[in-house]
Amino acid sequence: MRLGLSVSLLFLCCTALLHSGEEAPKPFGKTVRAKACMNVSVEFSDGVKRDKASLFCRPEYEITVFVEKEKQRYKIRLGEIASLSAIVAEEALEKEWRWKEGGSDEKIYTGKAYPWRKHSFEIVKRDGTVIAGNLTSGFPVTLSWEETVQLEDGKVEVKVKKGKYIIRPRDKGELGMTLDELVYIKKITFTDNLPEAETEEKKSDATETQEQG
Repeated sequence: MRLGLSVSLLFLCCTALLHSGEEAPKPFGKTVRAKACMNVSVEFSDGVKRDKASLFCRPEYEITVFVEKEKQRYKIRLGEIASLSAIVAEEALEKEWRWKEGGSDEKIYTGKAYPWRKHSFEIVKRDGTVIAGNLTSGFPVTLSWEETVQLEDGKVEVKVKKGKYIIRPRDKGELGMTLDELVYIKKITFTDNLPEAETEEKKSDATETQEQG
């Protein structure tokens, strides 16, 4: 009897995994089912704006912000955020130096430099709470948006384009680049009215309520 029950449970579990296709992250030890992209408006440091874009990242994805004044770390899910802004804390063009010759302790300037920049971040949550601090690590985002292209025959074609970016506390450019060329995401505004994530715990509570009724 126990063997039959175990086999049945194994079959049910395997069937569920096949239908889901992907196991969702489990923040706070709970299984969360949510859509894999959010509608956003994005502003870049060079003035480019994407007013109607999609950000491919689950709302339950967590970022960690350290607030220096409070000596406190905050874990925030993307689905809780109304807007995220990068603020330039420090930036400069770093000169490239090399040793004058083998065994020498003298360095000479190569005539080249590279840009670098440090960011702090201001996060406005959907409940109005504002958290300003530093990201403990960067996180990648993939954006997609539509662009209207004028064809040679005069017709207009709408194309979907994608871009991959990393939002991080420090950026570094290539030799010869200027600070303006080191473009970063200046602000992301989340335009979705996201429903609260459905968890297994809530499903269980709903089932118990129905059974009691």
